[in-house]
Amino acid sequence: MASGPCGRNTAQLSRVSCSARSAVSASVRHGSSKVIVRQRQAAPRVIVVSIIDLLFPVGAGAARGHILYTAGMTNPNLVNALKSYANNPTSVVEGALLVSNIIDPDSDSQWCRKQLQEIAAGMASDSGAAGLVTALGELGFTGASEYYQSANSNLQHVLRERKGIPISLAAMVIGVAEQLGLQAHGVNFPGHFIVAVDKVLIDPFTMTLVDETESHRWLRKQGFDPKTAFSVATPQLFVVRMLNNLTGLARASDNLPRALELADYKLAVTPERLPIYLERAELWIAVGVNDMARRDLESALELVTDANSRRSIEQRLGDLEDTPTRLH
Repeated sequence: MASGPCGRNTAQLSRVSCSARSAVSASVRHGSSKVIVRQRQAAPRVIVVSIIDLLFPVGAGAARGHILYTAGMTNPNLVNALKSYANNPTSVVEGALLVSNIIDPDSDSQWCRKQLQEIAAGMASDSGAAGLVTALGELGFTGASEYYQSANSNLQHVLRERKGIPISLAAMVIGVAEQLGLQAHGVNFPGHFIVAVDKVLIDPFTMTLVDETESHRWLRKQGFDPKTAFSVATPQLFVVRMLNNLTGLARASDNLPRALELADYKLAVTPERLPIYLERAELWIAVGVNDMARRDLESALELVTDANSRRSIEQRLGDLEDTPTRLH
């Protein structure tokens, strides 16, 4: 438990975290003011985060990070759901719904499934890729103008607002296509996620068909090999890429505790654990929890295979050897 100038606040937060599962309200004193935070039973995380937001703004970095770590912000139910999904990652839509619940615990997965069914029901059964993209465009689905918002990665938000980023719109396109009996999958096109529906490429952001000749020309100009630029995005990779987008937003806003939480979710679903351990180690260092950083670097060391990477990780561990976790 942290001590020092923030010790009393940390102790209060710890008690709130322990009791939040059954509490309907919690309070914390800060200075001369008393703040009451009300919360439904199902989502204790919001109590703790709301209080921490009051005591330690997002930019408060290390203090906020250490307290979030001791409070335990990662939702274990979501971690378990992601692990189960990783064991049988057959549905892009189900993976996207898990991400939606990470963004907003109140997301209604059943409503989203029903919406995909209803959208498909309004289309001709023989639509094909061209008919699908035309119909979705007429329904108003398009790219979000306010691009860098976490809500744009939430499938429920996409279905309600008819706007999103390429990968969340791709999840919607795939979901509707599958309801129509069409073969659909994501494509890891460099810098811009696209969809293949019955082998026809679709840009979900503009809701248009992709000109393959023009795409090949652009790839060669950018130095990419067209032979490898259209690889299939597995449902599992789909989820990891969505979580990476959220991590980018968290880091851009200096919300490192949120980035740490997202790293936990990525570890639960990804088959490639090494880069996530390294990413999370650097995040722990940034928030001053070096003991946790050492743990992740040691986990990475067990997975690394090449000598240069091993030496780099060992050097990083050596740098941390005499650097204790900062207390706040």
